[in-house]
Amino acid sequence: MAKGAKTENKQKKLAIDKDMCIGCGHCADSCPEVFKLSDESVAHVISQDFDKCGCDIEQIRSECPVGAIVWED
Repeated sequence: MAKGAKTENKQKKLAIDKDMCIGCGHCADSCPEVFKLSDESVAHVISQDFDKCGCDIEQIRSECPVGAIVWED
């Protein structure tokens, strides 16, 4: 995983489409500072401060098997 997440989506909010999420846990395993898997096996964004954690958010988004990691206005 590359470090230093830089994103062009500064005005948007990172979110999980809960209807699409299958609870595989890849996002939470890749960046536990930003994502958490709930007891119901659905991912949640727990922090929008991903520039400080160093996770490559765009890579993690692209690796989501169902595309459930999205940007919202």
